[in-house]
Amino acid sequence: MPHAVKVIDDGLGILRTWWGEVRGEELLEAAGCFFPEEVDPGRIRYLIIDQTDVTSFDVSAESLARLLAIHERKAAALGRISIAIAAPVATAQDIARLYQPLVAARGWRLFLGRTLDDVMIWLNTVAT
Repeated sequence: MPHAVKVIDDGLGILRTWWGEVRGEELLEAAGCFFPEEVDPGRIRYLIIDQTDVTSFDVSAESLARLLAIHERKAAALGRISIAIAAPVATAQDIARLYQPLVAARGWRLFLGRTLDDVMIWLNTVAT
């Protein structure tokens, strides 16, 4: 699977990195292990999703609907967080926009940037 998860900042942050061609099945599999086992979801303050090395997405509408439902259930374990997504590929940005209602309903902050530098600058300005 073209995906890695790293716990950063002593468990306050999660960095999810994607690369290559990403398929819907891979997104669903990754959603099943949304939090690394060693992380207390209640401590998480920010999530960085780095899709700068994604070349393409092959994701069906059905997979996206299932993915959103999984993330809605997982979201209940989180407090107020900031989500920063680095997504230069238009499809990745479109998928990220699907999360805006979930983010708004939870009072979270969401930033969509084109580069990892963009999202890091934003996170440093809204640090929770």
